[in-house]
Amino acid sequence: MGMRPRLLFYCQHSLGMGHLIRSFSIAGGLINHFDVVFLNGGPLPQGQKPPAGVEIINLPPLGFDSEMQLLSRDGNHTVEQAQQLRQEIMRKALCSAKPEVLFIELFPFGRKKFAAELIALLEDARASSMPPVVVCSLRDILVQRNQHHDELACYRANRYFDAILVHSDPHFARLEESFHPCSPLKVPVHYTGFVTREHQEDAKPEIREPRIVVSAGGGLVGDALLRTAIQAHEVLDVPDKPEMRVIGGPFIPEQSWQALEELALEKDGISLIRSVPDLGTELGHAAASISQCGYNTAMDILRTRVPALVVPFSGDKQDEQMNRARRLERLGALRVLESERLGAQTLAAEIETLLRFQPSAIELEMNGVKNTAQVLTELVQQRQIKATGHSKKPNGGNLDWLVPVREALDGLDHPARLFFRDDDCGWSDDRVLLLLDIFADFGVPVDLAAIPAALNPAFAQKLSRRMAAHPERLRIHQHGYAHLNHESNGKKCEFGPARDYVAQRSDIENGQRRLAELLEIEPDPIFTPPWNRCTAVTARCLAELGFQVLSRDSHAAPLEISGVRELPIAVDWFAHRKKVRLDRMEWGELLAAKLESESSIGIMLHHAVMDADEMQGLAQLLSVLARHANTKCRTMQSFIAA
Repeated sequence: MGMRPRLLFYCQHSLGMGHLIRSFSIAGGLINHFDVVFLNGGPLPQGQKPPAGVEIINLPPLGFDSEMQLLSRDGNHTVEQAQQLRQEIMRKALCSAKPEVLFIELFPFGRKKFAAELIALLEDARASSMPPVVVCSLRDILVQRNQHHDELACYRANRYFDAILVHSDPHFARLEESFHPCSPLKVPVHYTGFVTREHQEDAKPEIREPRIVVSAGGGLVGDALLRTAIQAHEVLDVPDKPEMRVIGGPFIPEQSWQALEELALEKDGISLIRSVPDLGTELGHAAASISQCGYNTAMDILRTRVPALVVPFSGDKQDEQMNRARRLERLGALRVLESERLGAQTLAAEIETLLRFQPSAIELEMNGVKNTAQVLTELVQQRQIKATGHSKKPNGGNLDWLVPVREALDGLDHPARLFFRDDDCGWSDDRVLLLLDIFADFGVPVDLAAIPAALNPAFAQKLSRRMAAHPERLRIHQHGYAHLNHESNGKKCEFGPARDYVAQRSDIENGQRRLAELLEIEPDPIFTPPWNRCTAVTARCLAELGFQVLSRDSHAAPLEISGVRELPIAVDWFAHRKKVRLDRMEWGELLAAKLESESSIGIMLHHAVMDADEMQGLAQLLSVLARHANTKCRTMQSFIAA
């Protein structure tokens, strides 16, 4: 019998433990098919043991606090130190395991604060001699996000992933119901059915004990539910009142746990347990369950068919649990109480109804672990066939156009200095954000040429926050005033011969003032004229107003104005030859020629007209530049300093 293929599994549980429990269930079901190496990004909850046969690599643990802020769960490391160590460990694990499958839980549909380490891992995987099949593991329902979030997730999925496994029955919930990008998702989506833990007994028991089990997942955000349940039990007035077992959860804050102990002190019929290794076992013999409605708790409810009341967690715009709860409620599987209605008297009344409630039997695909193993096995077989035929990875795209660029970089005696200038900031804001995220993924700086009259205050504040966080990576300067053509004849120009000194200076000065007010910081003293055209009058105005750099096309005649340096663009992403746009290979050859002949190269982008395929092409270029030793990508401001 041949060796089993290697699978590297990444899981980061941050707020609760649901992601870890589901991932452990999947990993445990894969060991008969794969050698599994498990990268664990959070602390292991007390009582939770990794599946037998799975190699665990514990990363320096990170997580979120109740305010969703990143924190280190290891007192020996700061967040920054932990992040650096994690990247090093993950890179070594990839090199050592040489996996056939890279299996990543939730990202890119979540875990945005862990994007840096994951993008680095994915880029390393793509650069390997035999890239693994890259798979995303998703629960049934995503938290609703904004359009930009979904578009970025779609871009990253299309770039890095070969398959998306949704652990749901498609008749219950489909990915497109909670994921709405503008661009098409090109990655194949497989529905595995729901993932549950393996149990000896898997059905409704003959006899249920007179006990209500109250739980709140990991416990970090369940304090209100647990406390209210104890209060409700005290006022509950039913014959043969059942006892109540309250499970705090492994991540319940110590202060909250002590408060629960004080509240339950000397109350008849109340018992507290800090945590249990398997909630399903508790629910299997309980008369009723009160809980939130995370994925794993919902699966335990369905599997055990316990009469259940759920109070879905809904903090920080989290709608996933309520979405799941309402769907299950419509199927008759459980009852729902909204968190805003949670109170002792209301909950007591709901418990009375719950004790009479009989959940309906529902037919859903629950063999998610088995089906996941089957899909992954098929993907590995397809990979082996493609490797034999030397075909390219579907998500890799054709990279032949970058061969001339790599060869030119390889032949340089000194690193090439490059900058990227993206024009027309103020138009198509979502495309700007996507472009910025792509540059951030590779740690490559970019300069935005912003149209003062088009930039709105809310978006300007977003840009200001990003620039304040990473001033070495994002800079903003002035792009004309309103991007309007004032020429009645000839080529378009906002600062052309049709406008005199007074008109030009007024627009430039007003734009300079407005941009500074919107950003609440001084933009860089750089001016990019719309359409890359202006006159000597424009340069004179710039010198008088304190601008230090004029950036146009490299073919423009120098203006020779004292105090104003020219920093031209050498390559336009949308470069044409004889009014026909260069194809990707021709563009790569053009950049290669510039690299061989010029020491400093500016590349011009236009986010507003860059569709999903254009953005993928940009990412391919940035990946080459970011990883090559003979490139120094810089901001335009740094060229002034130099």
